[in-house]
Amino acid sequence: MTAELGERPLLLHSLTFLDDGDEVVVGRRDIDSYGVFPSDGAALLRELVAGRGLEAAGEWYFETFGERVDLGEFVAVLHELSFIRAPTDPPAAQDDASTVSPRTHVPGQALGKAAFSNAAWLCYALIVLAAVWVCVLDSGLTPMPSHVFFSPYLAVIELVVVFGQTPLIALHEAFHVLAGRRLGLTTRVRLSYRFLTPVVETALDGLVTVPRRQRALPMLAGMLADVLAVSGLTLVAAATRRQDGTVSLLGGLCLALAFTTLPRIAWQFFLHLRTDLYHLVVLLTGCDDLHGAAKQVLLNQLNAAWGKREKVREDNVGSRRDRAAARWYAPLLLSGYVASVAMAAGIVLPLAWRFITMTIDRLTGSAASTATFWDAAVVLILTLFEFGLAGVLAWRERHQTPRHQDRDIPRRHQHDE
Repeated sequence: MTAELGERPLLLHSLTFLDDGDEVVVGRRDIDSYGVFPSDGAALLRELVAGRGLEAAGEWYFETFGERVDLGEFVAVLHELSFIRAPTDPPAAQDDASTVSPRTHVPGQALGKAAFSNAAWLCYALIVLAAVWVCVLDSGLTPMPSHVFFSPYLAVIELVVVFGQTPLIALHEAFHVLAGRRLGLTTRVRLSYRFLTPVVETALDGLVTVPRRQRALPMLAGMLADVLAVSGLTLVAAATRRQDGTVSLLGGLCLALAFTTLPRIAWQFFLHLRTDLYHLVVLLTGCDDLHGAAKQVLLNQLNAAWGKREKVREDNVGSRRDRAAARWYAPLLLSGYVASVAMAAGIVLPLAWRFITMTIDRLTGSAASTATFWDAAVVLILTLFEFGLAGVLAWRERHQTPRHQDRDIPRRHQHDE
């Protein structure tokens, strides 16, 4: 560090600060880069933001806290987080150093506020209540597995489910995005996979700069969209019934999409898959790797029950908060595995078995016609394509090393003085 560097103020990007107990979350919302600093480290950074030179800020730190700080290491951390800007970068007005002030010109922010206004919540409640009421009046409208087979052609069913669920998945992610934009956060959507199944994820990294009481809605907004989708589709099916009370073709299509949306809602309760509800738990508890810590707790308990001596020291896994929360979270993690098995046994496997047996029969049966043969062939091709797409996504994620790994939970870069 040269004397000139120590005397001149550091050039810093616009940063946000959020006090979080004994720690302070500091970050750049424009690139979603965030760090968790101890309170004294954040105080030093605030002095740099205010314009103190590096050496002057170091002397201020010594006078205030009574100890020296390694300024070279501190600057290295700021570089790692991309907080320091180049002289050629345009200066940006800094956010208030003690509060978080969301940006006011995020695209879609006005739409996000409208989507979660009091009037919108009233409409959402009426839609859900109306759907429940029509199901009470006619139990045949209640989503059930038989609704999936609204057509005798398997290819039609699969194409309708795949392409019909696409806008519903987009609606799910749009609610996440709008809930984040409503708070002035940038949000991104990407394609990923879970257990050989392609999934779409929304990155809400900027939530770490939002007070905890405001974080729940962006995390749960997708589930709200799914509930509204099921309710709306049920109401359309009810409104399009024929005069004799039977379900129309459009109504059958809607009921099929309504039922196939339910697993996406149930999916969120499978905490071991790190779903929206898992991320909400992580955010509310202030943990970093709750899943890893709880998994190690369960593994040690299983080893002890089976009389095995292998045991990993839990104090080497995660942060202190992770290990403390893992004690009560471990049973929830285990319940997620149990729920996955129950859902697979009760819904997924029976539907899959029916599809498989019908497909094989139509491909190999002596009475199979040309239409039924190609119907089954299309189903087989679509299924293989889905697994192939998941494989490509898995390979891409394993072989790419992006500068920032995108996830649908905020990254917390821990910095200890």
